[in-house]
Amino acid sequence: GAEVINAREERVDVFAAVDALADHGIDRLMVEGGGEVIFSCFAAGVVDELQVYVGSLIVGGRESPTLADGDGFVDEFPRLELAEIDRLDDGVVLSYQVNGASE
Repeated sequence: GAEVINAREERVDVFAAVDALADHGIDRLMVEGGGEVIFSCFAAGVVDELQVYVGSLIVGGRESPTLADGDGFVDEFPRLELAEIDRLDDGVVLSYQVNGASE
């Protein structure tokens, strides 16, 4: 069976969610989400790997979401190291290791 873990009302408290999952023995998690969820995970420092799919369709425009929507990384940007490139259909999956933040 599944257990529902409440990690806040409006926005997910990333630390509370990760702690609750750790209490249940879960130490690895794949997060698929929009830019704000991804930004929140990076801002909380809980991302150790990032996979990005680059497909054969261009989506854009001034109001289009980005990979990491949110307040922005003003002081420090996450440092990524390209670990692997895999072809998937007409696109590629770029796998990065997250190595902390730039100074």
